[in-house]
Amino acid sequence: VEHLMNSKTMANKRVEVFLTFIKMLKTCKRVICVDADINDNCFPILDFCERKYEYIVNRYKHNRGVIAEEITEYFKLRECIKNEEAYFVCCDSKTIAEKLHKELQDESIKLITSDTENIGNLDDWDKVIYSPKVIYGLDSTKNRAVFCLYMEHTINPDHMLQQISRARNI
Repeated sequence: VEHLMNSKTMANKRVEVFLTFIKMLKTCKRVICVDADINDNCFPILDFCERKYEYIVNRYKHNRGVIAEEITEYFKLRECIKNEEAYFVCCDSKTIAEKLHKELQDESIKLITSDTENIGNLDDWDKVIYSPKVIYGLDSTKNRAVFCLYMEHTINPDHMLQQISRARNI
């Protein structure tokens, strides 16, 4: 629902898609909604469509116990990244991702930005830097360090969490 309401790719067809979505919810036999971060916007829509629902919270957190450290100085973060053999770096802007990629001077790094047409499998690379081009839909099971370089420019904290969660084995 959040994607439907806020996605730039929906700009010219949001109303049409939303009306179709409502019609589907009202007329289908059964609705099962599953997501790690269902927000409060979902419930009024289900109520409007007169759908009964049971909300079940899954308490399992697959990254529970993973220790995180905040590094507040860019050059220290860059040095920590350089010392890792495999990593993800989540960035909230294409500009920041490109800058870091250039500074690391490592041809084995896969850079993913809005210019990347075919992302492929994230497990094909040990080192990946990505912009908000990657928020949903891709997963990596490869064990690696995960770094976040956020300037709070373009994506909200929920999207930041989604970016980080692309790594299923931090």
